[in-house]
Amino acid sequence: MYGTNYPAGSVEKHGVTVEIFVDNDGTWKAEFGGRELHADTRDKLAGKIAVQAKKVTANVRVPFTRVTDGSGSWGSNRITAVDGVATGFHSANGNVLVTWASGVKEQFKDHGSTSVPLDADEKAEYVRLATAAREARNALREFDNIHRMDLRKAIEDAQNTAAP
Repeated sequence: MYGTNYPAGSVEKHGVTVEIFVDNDGTWKAEFGGRELHADTRDKLAGKIAVQAKKVTANVRVPFTRVTDGSGSWGSNRITAVDGVATGFHSANGNVLVTWASGVKEQFKDHGSTSVPLDADEKAEYVRLATAAREARNALREFDNIHRMDLRKAIEDAQNTAAP
């Protein structure tokens, strides 16, 4: 939260307690689930907190498939497709809460390579395409490294050679 904020107590909604603040302009503020909430009155802010708290405490299950190489980036590890179920957002930081098919629970920020739930054939095709894309990027990088030139240096060299 930016500017000067003064503590103004807390609000408890749906079993979640949130510290609230008020600034010099009379704007009421709170941070909840990694988001800043603000309103022109304490009651309106409490209402916004109640809406967010209800979302956080709601029991939801959103199945998805995530394609990863095991390190969270498109690096050198084997690319895999894993199934998970998103169960909501972390109340403090807004990260996505996930239970993987293996039973492991985790939270993550990056929603990057997620898709609707895929069947076995679709997962295999996704992994094949992602692997081909990574191999193509690596080949292009290698080709570029071999054939790259410093154009400024080449011009300067040509000028030096051409100069009397």
